[in-house]
Amino acid sequence: MAPTRTSRREKYHYSEETLKAQLPCTHCGKSFKTQGFKKHEASCKKRIENEQERHRFNQEYEKGKQNARKARRKAATSEAGPSNDIQVHHAPIDDLQDFDYSQLEDEHGNPTSPVLSDASMASNPTVVQPHAASVQMPSEFKTEYHPRSARATLYQMFDEFGITQEMQHAPVDEEPWRPFRSRGDFEFSEIALDAALNKSQINALLELISRIAQGQAQITLKNETDLSRAWDNAAAELTPFSKHEVPVIYKRKEQEYEVHTRPVWDWALDLLDNPLLAPHFVWDACRVYKHNGTDFERFFNEPWTGDRWWDIQSSLPPDVENAVPFCFILYADKSKLSSHGTVKGYPVVVRCANLPVDIRNGEGFGGGRVVRMVDLLFLTMQPKKENSDTQL
Repeated sequence: MAPTRTSRREKYHYSEETLKAQLPCTHCGKSFKTQGFKKHEASCKKRIENEQERHRFNQEYEKGKQNARKARRKAATSEAGPSNDIQVHHAPIDDLQDFDYSQLEDEHGNPTSPVLSDASMASNPTVVQPHAASVQMPSEFKTEYHPRSARATLYQMFDEFGITQEMQHAPVDEEPWRPFRSRGDFEFSEIALDAALNKSQINALLELISRIAQGQAQITLKNETDLSRAWDNAAAELTPFSKHEVPVIYKRKEQEYEVHTRPVWDWALDLLDNPLLAPHFVWDACRVYKHNGTDFERFFNEPWTGDRWWDIQSSLPPDVENAVPFCFILYADKSKLSSHGTVKGYPVVVRCANLPVDIRNGEGFGGGRVVRMVDLLFLTMQPKKENSDTQL
């Protein structure tokens, strides 16, 4: 029999000293009661850190403005040349008597800038009127690059973020049906694959298309041999599939299972050799921030903006020149049940994480590629686990 509690826990009674005692905050110098002191100390420390960060940002911002002013003055001096030097002289106080104060108001009674009289202009021909100072708003976004990239921190406004001089449009394939000889050949091949047509069906369909062709599509295929040759030519341009024998224990017996795969590394080399994709690869990790009105708040929009990418680049050997991460996204798409003859299965797709999302998730160059098919028969041969999904 389990022991029972013989006495009840008494209620804690706060002493007078505990209720009235106060502790000084090391950050703001004020005194607070012991209840809630740790919460105030943490918030006070966070507030001071935010103020220091904002102060550092303002200093960098002012320094950037000063450098920009110096660069503009230097550029203006170089464009003006030695013969066009501008000298500014301050007019004496007595010359203010020569102002034409009748020009201080226009015909509607609105105030205008004072205008020097002809006599004052003649005596001081080099007086330059000051220009109104332009007000610049603080940047909304800050991009901090990895230290090994040797790139300075970038500050941008909303309409400038994500736009660089090297940025180009997504690659467009003017002839997406290549290496097929025509678009009609490609469309026919796609229909034949989706329908899993046999030799007699293909020959009959080609004969029908040849009779009813009215010039809307150009078809050069005449028989199944031409179609097979076109498929072989297309496969030769890409990384081919290879067959592997995988032993699987099923009902206490070892059985051989065929697995067709495509080497991921060969596919990655095909991407690197593509001149249309070369300008779009991103290699260096970075952190992006958006200004929320008071401070910069970090957000994530691409794989290379995450902490994992940053840590991987930091762990690379520093003595290796141009060492950068090359990342892939590998997943099984169970929402697309494909069929290959009489066998059904799920495709395993790979995507290059170094490409932007519009190219990486697109259907053209740089998009995903099927590297393996997982048959349903293979899934049924795997041992079942309670309260767990099937792991591929």
